[in-house]
Amino acid sequence: MHKSGIVKYDVKLSFEVDGLVKREDIIGAVFGQTEGLLGPEMNLNELQRVSKIGRIEVSTHSTTNTTAGDVLIPMSTDIDTCALISAAIESIDKVGPFDCHFQLTSLDDVRASKKEDIVRRAKQIKQNWSTKSMSESDVILKELSIEGKNEIYDKDLEVPQSNKTKSIDPEDESIVELINSLYPNLIETLEAIGFDQDKKEIFKVPISEVVETLGNQSGIRYLVLDGIITQRLLDGAQKAGVTFLVGHRITNAEKHNGIKLKTFADLGIV
Repeated sequence: MHKSGIVKYDVKLSFEVDGLVKREDIIGAVFGQTEGLLGPEMNLNELQRVSKIGRIEVSTHSTTNTTAGDVLIPMSTDIDTCALISAAIESIDKVGPFDCHFQLTSLDDVRASKKEDIVRRAKQIKQNWSTKSMSESDVILKELSIEGKNEIYDKDLEVPQSNKTKSIDPEDESIVELINSLYPNLIETLEAIGFDQDKKEIFKVPISEVVETLGNQSGIRYLVLDGIITQRLLDGAQKAGVTFLVGHRITNAEKHNGIKLKTFADLGIV
């Protein structure tokens, strides 16, 4: 189709010829035997000239005595014209000296397929940017928290070092050390990392995909994410076997079913 043409429909027909013919013979039959059937303005050559029909693609495969294949016609006409052209091609009964049969196999609305792709992509964009907006809110809250701490120090109000972190079970000290080491490379990535019981990394995915990923996993013991811990995340974490979960903030998490919930601040990392 010329550059000015916009494909609206893809018309696909199958054919079978009782003899051995070439691709050029099929194209010749399609153009030649439909010419004049529906008036000069409906000739395929004329429709191509005004960019209503694109390049006609023909694929063939032959056996000992027959040739079969498909014809694909991109069209920018209305559906009525597509139907007429399809019916005209189905009326072809000869390719060269051989009998043949054409049949419409599909008439696809290209715009409908494109619309589905657009809607699917729009949902992804909304999900990804909503997640990013939440994380940016976390960053702002942390900046405010840091600013408040600086004001306290400016007033010479000393905070005892022993109160910096909450108590950590001895059995969790090794995972805390691991989290402390990976934190600089995790912050502002909007990613989540899952570890097994031996603290071996099992997956690293965007936080927009972490709940779905947990649904396909088992044996995950530790989950660390650059985001907010929500009830939906907790439900997925429980099913995957998570026992220790760390994020920037915990919100709307009423049921955690024994999972240890920590923020990076709880661990003294920020």
